[in-house]
Amino acid sequence: MRPIHKVVQSLHSGRTEVLQVPAPALTARSLLVETRASVISAGTERMLVEFGRAGLLTKARRHPDRVRQVVEKARSDGVIAAVEAVRSRLAEPVPMGYCNAGVVVAVGEAVQGFRAGDRVATNGGHAELVRVSPTLAAGIPDGVSFEAAAFAPLGAIGLHAVRLASLSLGETVVVYGLGLIGLLTVQIARANGCRVIGIDLEPDRLALARDLGADAITGGTPDELARAVEHRTGGVGADAVLLTLSTTSSEPLRAAARMSRKRGSLVLVGTAPVEFDRNDLYAKEVSFQVSCSYGPGRYDPLHEEAGHDYPLAYVRWTEGRNFAAVLGLMADGRLDVGCLIGRRLPLEEAATAYDLLAGDAPSLGIVLEYPARGPDEGRRAEASQRRPGLARADSCVAPPALEADSDPSPQPEPGHNHQSRTTVPAAGRGVVGFLGAGNFGSRVLMPAFARAGFTLHTVVSSGGTSAALAGRKHGFEHAAAEAEAVLGCPEIDTVVIATPHDTHADLVVAALDAGKDVFVEKPLALTRKGVKKVEAAMARCPDRVLCVGYNRRFAPMTRAVSLALEGRAEPLALVMTVNAGRIAPGHWLLERTRGGGTLVGEACHFIDLARHLVGVPATELRATPIGSDGHSAFLEMSFVDGSVASIQYIRGGPSQLPKERLEGVWGSRGFRIVNWRRMRAWWGGRATFPRAAMRPQKGHLELVEAFRAAVRREGEPPIPIDEVLEVGRLVVSLGGDAVEEA
Repeated sequence: MRPIHKVVQSLHSGRTEVLQVPAPALTARSLLVETRASVISAGTERMLVEFGRAGLLTKARRHPDRVRQVVEKARSDGVIAAVEAVRSRLAEPVPMGYCNAGVVVAVGEAVQGFRAGDRVATNGGHAELVRVSPTLAAGIPDGVSFEAAAFAPLGAIGLHAVRLASLSLGETVVVYGLGLIGLLTVQIARANGCRVIGIDLEPDRLALARDLGADAITGGTPDELARAVEHRTGGVGADAVLLTLSTTSSEPLRAAARMSRKRGSLVLVGTAPVEFDRNDLYAKEVSFQVSCSYGPGRYDPLHEEAGHDYPLAYVRWTEGRNFAAVLGLMADGRLDVGCLIGRRLPLEEAATAYDLLAGDAPSLGIVLEYPARGPDEGRRAEASQRRPGLARADSCVAPPALEADSDPSPQPEPGHNHQSRTTVPAAGRGVVGFLGAGNFGSRVLMPAFARAGFTLHTVVSSGGTSAALAGRKHGFEHAAAEAEAVLGCPEIDTVVIATPHDTHADLVVAALDAGKDVFVEKPLALTRKGVKKVEAAMARCPDRVLCVGYNRRFAPMTRAVSLALEGRAEPLALVMTVNAGRIAPGHWLLERTRGGGTLVGEACHFIDLARHLVGVPATELRATPIGSDGHSAFLEMSFVDGSVASIQYIRGGPSQLPKERLEGVWGSRGFRIVNWRRMRAWWGGRATFPRAAMRPQKGHLELVEAFRAAVRREGEPPIPIDEVLEVGRLVVSLGGDAVEEA
């Protein structure tokens, strides 16, 4: 499938671009949809543009919580590291859009209810081809145009708010804020049999609300608005107030509480400071809710990414079903979006559209129009569905020209038939292909591989966009959406695997069988079966180099300790305390079958470090859970020479405590390392001068440089293969068996 065009925006400068990126790869639980129309949201997308174009101080004022995170990072990792993290985050362009309509061109093998040729509305972005979950798509009824259907996600936001307010026939609802979502909500509430009062400051919006059947009020003070609503409701007040606005003032919420009837309801659909006068709520027993976008299922990765729908009998109105309900209102003629369209522009003029959006606050929708794709696109996409792991040559594109401002990311699917590929020479030249273009790969690994002298050839992500963005930032020659673009390329002799953990073992085997040297991010595998598959592949390919990204054993401070440990006669006692940060519920790392959980997916670093420092095989690894969530544990390791290691792995401890602290004692010698920035050692009972670094030095570059020497056959593999496999078996014992049984 040929490359596509997609709209992205820089968080640093606010600049909007239309980039050429690889077409997204079809997965088992997704749809590929060829876009026919998309709508720019005058609310959400305008806020992103304004944030991007604001100065650094303004950005900080708008997000004080992020400022606190930066301060905490500066305390633990140093000011330089904190500044670099902020710059890197702001340099990541954001794909834009969430209101899309088009034609299904390919259907994943596990998807039911859709077929190629269906007309659908989705939450896809502004791109010629989008990959979406079937739970975020709804069929477009006959008589509803693509242009109108693209408004379905915006309408679903208003519909969900109406549902939260539990409005019934004859009740009075105030829609406070008559932007695009507000005017859609006016019509939905009217279709629900409600009397609607609209409030705004803009005369044009008020006039349009009146045309749509609302009683319109010009904004005023909270008391003035309350009196106006009471006058129109015979002194009763509104049954519900829906706040469909974006403001930095708390006055709209105070006004909403005062205009509500006793035991009425307030629903915040937009953004506003949640500040009330308690008396306004207390006297009336007013209820308050914040609406979450399109409805139930929003931000649930199992629903939105894995495509698992909620049973209709238990969750009647999911986000996808709300899409369908809005489209039904359009088909019945009860929801008119034609009057909400302000401009129509071709996709290539998206930058102009966003300039208009950032101007004088247009309330109407801007529709992006798309060029027709070739008549064979559907057939070619269906061929992709039949061979999901194999990419065609035209799925690779050269990344856009590198620019200073460029930089949850979907990852590539494993390939299938790897045995017949052309192998590379025994000694590699260091031409590397990256599988995965997520945050860690782009921020840490890619710069390290470039500095170490590797040639960056192709980067792959299944969505295509993150590969294109990482490609232009780091100077890759090609970007692609499927793993075969790397695994099947004879020019590439080295593969870096930085994908979700459940894909590691299969991709390692595929790359080894393709004759490539392999660097895989930790862990090696999630199951014993996976470790055995890798072991068998290494037996078939003994001349290949396999390295796992256990960088801490290569940190400069670790190397200093290793030198002191040479020739030790006494057992070594290690104590590590890892104060890992919190992870949001639903993060893929916490999924046992995808990320392996935090112990398998993260604590493996410290198991490997203990194995390296002791220098002999471990005899036992025991884990005692801390708490009931399975994310924290006390790990104990025993070794054949009598050495021991204890690892306290804690999730979500106080941010004021060090993130990582390592202490070791053998005989009269000992050391202490804190956050890989400070080290104190006692060799032979005498204290050494403390070592200090401006930023954490965790050994990423040193590991990659050692791997580069091994690839060129100028040095031994960075980690002996027997240690790679030993640590792999130890790690999966923490949870891999449960994953395997599942």
